Amino acid sequence: MTGNHLDITFDRNSLSQLSEWIDTLGEESAKAQRLKQPITSYNRLIDDKSDDKIYLLVKVDQNVTNWSAVGFVRVGTRNLWFADKYNTNLRQYQNCFCILGLHLYEYLNYFYIRNQRQGLGHLLISSVMKCVSTPADQFAYDRPTQAMLSFLCKHFGLQRPVTQHNHFVIFENFVCFDRTLLCSFNNSSLKKYSRLTRR
Repeated sequence: MTGNHLDITFDRNSLSQLSEWIDTLGEESAKAQRLKQPITSYNRLIDDKSDDKIYLLVKVDQNVTNWSAVGFVRVGTRNLWFADKYNTNLRQYQNCFCILGLHLYEYLNYFYIRNQRQGLGHLLISSVMKCVSTPADQFAYDRPTQAMLSFLCKHFGLQRPVTQHNHFVIFENFVCFDRTLLCSFNNSSLKKYSRLTRR
């Protein structure tokens, strides 16, 4: 499993826990975005038609015996049409790299406040940027909330968002390149562990 830096072995029980983490965070993310149903789930990630990836932020104790997911960022590529800030020059972009969701677990208000102060959202986005060697202004953001836009402005200096007809948001310096995702949890690795635990 690419991106698993803790050498954690996923058996049947822990794979079930992984599924629960993703589904729970996906449901919370949908509520934050006021969506009718979650768009991030374990089953969607292992779907053959999906190439989406998810980065999970996991809190682990010193002995690496207990861990829990406290946040995620979901990424993927899309073929999208974008207009410029004047709503002209509509162009199609192939394999556009997208941030499809970012959420931190809100199971305790106290812990949620600590998450914000510790900059865990910044850590997640920065990890994606480092992994794919891409700055924040070269991502397309799917249905970002106002809080997300404020977060991007504060931490990455992204101002003057250009909202698109397809609900994505890009920024003025956006130039899309055909790129390959280098690391993260992906559908093939999740399927691999699913097969192993069924034996």
